[in-house]
Amino acid sequence: MAKGMSMTPYLILAGVILLLCVGYVIYQTVTIRKEINVELEETWLDAGEYLVLNYTFNISPKPDKITFIYIGMYLNNSEPYINQTETVKYSTHIEKKFRVPFYSQNTPIVPGSNNLTVTIKWGGESFKRTLSYTINRITPIKSLEIFTDKREYLNGEDMNLTVKVESSITTGDDASIELRVYAVKRRIGTYYYTRTYPIERLQEGLNVFNYTFRLPYCSPCAGIDEGEHPVIVEIHYNELKVKSVEESIFIYSKK
Repeated sequence: MAKGMSMTPYLILAGVILLLCVGYVIYQTVTIRKEINVELEETWLDAGEYLVLNYTFNISPKPDKITFIYIGMYLNNSEPYINQTETVKYSTHIEKKFRVPFYSQNTPIVPGSNNLTVTIKWGGESFKRTLSYTINRITPIKSLEIFTDKREYLNGEDMNLTVKVESSITTGDDASIELRVYAVKRRIGTYYYTRTYPIERLQEGLNVFNYTFRLPYCSPCAGIDEGEHPVIVEIHYNELKVKSVEESIFIYSKK
């Protein structure tokens, strides 16, 4: 009996050691890892391009599914254009894309700095990250150029105006596009010509438009002086003035 009692402390110690060993093995087997990396493919974007998020995951234990909550890409009314929740099958690599919208009354996107907040949830765990990027051009209009057939005119002559517009896409029926022309300034500051030309559709690439104007006669009664006069062309996309270009012509009564 005394001998059995003397072995009790050793048995207890052996049991503790065994429990520690088993616990260590279990710990090594089910160690929780939460390594998540998310990067933007590009941080300088134009409307019509995609905001691309690339994820890499190293989560243990591996979840069957993970849930993403996206909020961001703010409009000029401070409302987020993106407000989305989705649950997907877990993978070590995941890619997500969001298309930057073109400006419209329904999607009044603004140029400049913007952000997107991502929250990821799985098995009671969560991860949150805010990603910053810059939106540059908010319409498909890349460039606007104007040319007159010459610089000097006699009053009463025709002025031929060529307008060149470069577009990043072929626009659809949902786009409202206008060219506005202001030419020949009166003494009181108004323009002799104020014209609006709707454009049904822009093709991807270069678009050329030609217009002809009969120039007025210079006279005190008409309030139009000889000399230099502006020719201004604006392009409007969904009621937003995108670009404005100005050139000068000279009108004379006689040479």
